[in-house]
Amino acid sequence: MKISNELVEAINNSNNVAIFIHVRPDGDCIGSGVALKLALEQIGKHADIYCDGEVGKTFSYLKRVDTINKPTLKEYDTAIAVDVPTFNRIGCYADLYKSIKCRLNIDHHQTNDKFGDIDLIDGTRASACEIIYELFVLMNLNITKEISEALYTGIATDTGCFVHNNVQSVTHIIAADLMNRGVDVGKINTIIFKNKSLGQVELQKIALNHMQFYGKNKICFTYLTKGDFTFAHCTPNDTVGLVDTFIGIDGVEIGALISEDKPGICAVSIRSKGNINVSTLAEYFGGGGHKNAAGCNIFGSARVAVKKLAKAVEEVYAGIY
Repeated sequence: MKISNELVEAINNSNNVAIFIHVRPDGDCIGSGVALKLALEQIGKHADIYCDGEVGKTFSYLKRVDTINKPTLKEYDTAIAVDVPTFNRIGCYADLYKSIKCRLNIDHHQTNDKFGDIDLIDGTRASACEIIYELFVLMNLNITKEISEALYTGIATDTGCFVHNNVQSVTHIIAADLMNRGVDVGKINTIIFKNKSLGQVELQKIALNHMQFYGKNKICFTYLTKGDFTFAHCTPNDTVGLVDTFIGIDGVEIGALISEDKPGICAVSIRSKGNINVSTLAEYFGGGGHKNAAGCNIFGSARVAVKKLAKAVEEVYAGIY
């Protein structure tokens, strides 16, 4: 990965920075955004983080995460999108990003549509936080314990705690360095991957009851309705990691969790095993992602979305399922 001098100069020349992370935020975009904000403030810049979506309580341990969507500035000279694969994934803040004079785009999605004036894209990296780490090292920034915690959060979440096949040796090398800088990996891994509220356990039970199998049981879809979230006193943010339950079933090659997010719109998280590329399935609905992990939105109720997704599988993987 080559980080251009142009991008580094743009950051060094900035004063007031708006950081943008994607809709339905996960640990990688939150970690990237928080780490970048902390690093910029460390060198005398002003930085705000924008996100079209609610940040889950899971990540409340991160320093400055509580400042997301609480801007201190009204005008910016530089915009930086992190972990945002396509321009529309900025959501309701897309116009703000577009209005800023200097626009940067840092991401690890192979499907990134390179919407920035300066793009730093490496689709071989397991997380955007890996790229942000490399940028900080190149710029000789002080990677503090708090910045390290944010970066580790992104790496751990996007690798499923280092079990996904996007993990490379460099992933472990970076994680080891972050540990040496003070990250308590046991504490963070427990918070992200083990701690569950009663509501989250209820959601899991409902999702298990809604499972539907296709393609000789090699495909498993499930869904959660608005009523399910209300019953469990949860939001779609409480489903982080839930889709992995279904791709973990022996024999299942594609798993998807469909959540009624907004009226008439469902958010879909898709996972796969082996050589099954689910980014092509997500792209069918205007989404994107990685080979084994992708996402999209489907219009309609959850039950309608399940039918649409099943039909799309027949077209995208014709002759396979």
